[in-house]
Amino acid sequence: MHGQERVDSSLLLITHEIGVIAETCDELSILYGGKVMEQGSTGNVLINPTNPYTMGLKNSFPEIESGTDDAVSIPGSPPNLNTPPTGCAFVDRCPFADETCEGSHPDFVDLPNRNQRSACHHVDRAAQIRRDARQPETWGVETTREDTHKEQDVILSVSDLEKHYSQSQSLIDQFRGNEPPKVRAVDGVSFSVSRSEILGVAGESGCGKSTLGETIALLEEPTGGEILFDGKSAEEYQKGGMKQFREKAQIVFQDPFDSLNPRMTVWKLVSEPLKIHDRSPTDREAVVRETLERVGLTPPSKFLDQYPHELSGGQRQRVAIARALVLDPDFLVCDEPASMLDVSLKVNLLNLLRSLADEENIGIIYISHDLASLAQVSDQLAIMYLGRIVEIGETDRVVEAPQHPYTERLLSATPEKDPSIDRERVTLDGEPPNPIELPSGCVFAPRCPKAQDECRASNPHLESTVADDHSAACFFPVEKEPVDRTSSSD
Repeated sequence: MHGQERVDSSLLLITHEIGVIAETCDELSILYGGKVMEQGSTGNVLINPTNPYTMGLKNSFPEIESGTDDAVSIPGSPPNLNTPPTGCAFVDRCPFADETCEGSHPDFVDLPNRNQRSACHHVDRAAQIRRDARQPETWGVETTREDTHKEQDVILSVSDLEKHYSQSQSLIDQFRGNEPPKVRAVDGVSFSVSRSEILGVAGESGCGKSTLGETIALLEEPTGGEILFDGKSAEEYQKGGMKQFREKAQIVFQDPFDSLNPRMTVWKLVSEPLKIHDRSPTDREAVVRETLERVGLTPPSKFLDQYPHELSGGQRQRVAIARALVLDPDFLVCDEPASMLDVSLKVNLLNLLRSLADEENIGIIYISHDLASLAQVSDQLAIMYLGRIVEIGETDRVVEAPQHPYTERLLSATPEKDPSIDRERVTLDGEPPNPIELPSGCVFAPRCPKAQDECRASNPHLESTVADDHSAACFFPVEKEPVDRTSSSD
């Protein structure tokens, strides 16, 4: 944004992230089904939306202050644009739709005395619709969730896990027998995940989150440390039990373009794990259809014969998730599974993962940059920096009272969906150090505003700070009360 101001340029930002738009954009257009549903100044559209779809998007956007309160998703799926709709593009998912909406798509209506236009047949009732749209019951969504979390068996235990990548070196260094430089992608990580528990893992790009997930899923060979899964060590599974491990533990990758075979239909992609493990031979199609419905691909018959290139990015990602869930695994590693989904479908996924953990006792590791989503879905939250966990604990404790300066800065940078709030963007000075030549002492010290000589001399270990279930690797943990991430514009 500073660069844009310096050269006096315009910017077209296309994104799912309402919070980013609220912080950066002057004008906003809301699109659905190939149609602009509402547009105008960002403040007007987000503070007083007049289109039910805009209202639904706002409901779906998780906020970090809401903690574990469920965001409200928009039921159903986007329309199939192969056949243009005869009525309003949003009619099939709108709780306020009537016969008028089914007959034609509404024209834009200019709202008086403000820079805002809306394509809705009921824009004259916008104030009442806004009030009703805030209620989950309006959308037919059940958000009351009993606290069924109870002490469960540990399904995954990781102790001092390491994954290092050796780098190339000169012939002279090889001749001298010098040890090659290494990238310590995962460097001494320890934690456990119980059945029915979700562990969220957050951190900047390049901190080792994805490598951690792939190593736990035994797609990468650990350099050191120990992995215990369902009472067995990783070595035991690698000596002839990998098929059993793959049946119990599944991973959802971030990019479905790479993880889905472009030559296979949705039917073949989702049914293949059932064939490999000889599961459900008589009712395989019913299992596949049920799984597609669980991830929001409805009706399943519309997708079974389609190839990945015929699907949207969000639909491809849901196929990847369905493929992981079709075996009813005991454990899931989800590496940014919602990165290609819009906010409403993202909430559907978060609620699905939460219900899988609560009702089917699945242990889950959820890796994401999105702290608001992690705050909503996770029981525990771990913050990674340069291959190490710098803070871990119950999600509410970590979010409300972060102890590590890095966690505090990440939370302070979380975007808000209300553009009327003044924001003081909190940024980290400098760049992460070279992962091959890490500094001595605390790896965060070069960027930490609280760093002292002690931090540069020795590396702090994870230690309990304010509670036994909340640990931070910091000599000078944050002392203040819960972080105030916003300030009003009085």
